[in-house]
Amino acid sequence: MPRYKNEVPTIRKVCPTCGKGFDSYLSLNKIYCSAGCYHSGYKMSAEARLKMSINHADFSGEKHPMFGRHHTEESKAKISKNKTGKCCGSDNPFFGRRHSEETKAIIRKKKTGHINSMEARQKMSMALKGKPKTAEHKAKTISQWDNKEWADRQVKLQRQGMNIMPNRPETIVMNILNKHFPNEWQYTGDGKIIIERLNPDFVNVNGRKLIIEVFGDYWHTERARKYHNTEKGRIEVYQKYGYRTLVIWESDINKDPDKVLSIIKQFCYEGLFRKGGEKCLEES
Repeated sequence: MPRYKNEVPTIRKVCPTCGKGFDSYLSLNKIYCSAGCYHSGYKMSAEARLKMSINHADFSGEKHPMFGRHHTEESKAKISKNKTGKCCGSDNPFFGRRHSEETKAIIRKKKTGHINSMEARQKMSMALKGKPKTAEHKAKTISQWDNKEWADRQVKLQRQGMNIMPNRPETIVMNILNKHFPNEWQYTGDGKIIIERLNPDFVNVNGRKLIIEVFGDYWHTERARKYHNTEKGRIEVYQKYGYRTLVIWESDINKDPDKVLSIIKQFCYEGLFRKGGEKCLEES
């Protein structure tokens, strides 16, 4: 019975999907506790998806009811309170499931080349700052980064997702390589090649194990707090995999680009010829 006048009576029901109890108005023929339980195991037909896509197309941009408007802080608090604790863990409809390779490819294609605005970056930064991490989460993160294959793959995805382009010093070196060593070098500073979480700037693609790194004075001197970011540390890492490495500094490029060319030539021709002009390839 209603407790007061005009109160809408409710009835206790049990969700046939998850088995949880929930309250529903008598006037509603509600069977499931949530949309997730309703759609669990249900797959829409292509025709149904097309209809939904057409219907929702009218709500994009200025046609959307919330276009140009914002929720009040009170509304945000209510929405947050209503959603807190729901769809978490096993209650999430996607719990234990994984995206198919086809779905991953679609998501990747849509996000490739997208660059977040500074406002969006600041919001993401503020949302993550001060967020506590459990000891279990920290241990899991450390164990993952200790796996070289996993770590290299993550760094590669991060670099490619950042849509990195050659900076000014790298562009100067790239122009020198393309002009004097055509089809011998490839720019890989965008994440094409990762070695122990390090991303070399240029790699020889003509059968020789050579790497050229362009070091910015700021990032590799004042900010080089880790050994592998120093010139000596970078050379040692690549040397373990059979690469010879040339490090070119930004200050040298700015002072004398012609001298940079002679340094690159000396580096490339070193090991190609023995005394007397006999050809050899030490790197092969």
